[in-house]
Amino acid sequence: MRVKVFIFGTLFFIGNITLNAQLLVREGGIATEESGTFSQVGHNVRGDLKTLLVQRGIDHDVAHEMVECSFKESNLVTMLKMQNYLNVIEGIDYEMLINEIIIELLFGNSIDFSSYDTLVSLTQRLYGMHLNTALLERLVQTASANQAFKTT
Repeated sequence: MRVKVFIFGTLFFIGNITLNAQLLVREGGIATEESGTFSQVGHNVRGDLKTLLVQRGIDHDVAHEMVECSFKESNLVTMLKMQNYLNVIEGIDYEMLINEIIIELLFGNSIDFSSYDTLVSLTQRLYGMHLNTALLERLVQTASANQAFKTT
């Protein structure tokens, strides 16, 4: 009887170790994939948006059309405008902003980082509260600075 209990216990123990090892490898792979999604921050804003829209179940061609209709300027100009916005806003990173832009795209809204209204709307949704006057003034300056970029 002791031998059977010992063999069963040993097999149970080895099975748990194997299962846990497989789970750790799988979770590590997922974490690597998720961190790799935004590894090239700002290098290809449109590409990041298209990729994430496709990951959310949107057809590749539809995602391409949504992004192209929303961002009329070049990728570099879009990246510079987004960076201006991120420099003004504290506690918001590229990933959070991209996720908020995706929500806007899913609702069919276009994003214009030169528009004060768009910047206020994005900021209010990202912060989830009313904005103070100092932050609103910085958003006015950001919108006017973004309007200075030529769209080509």
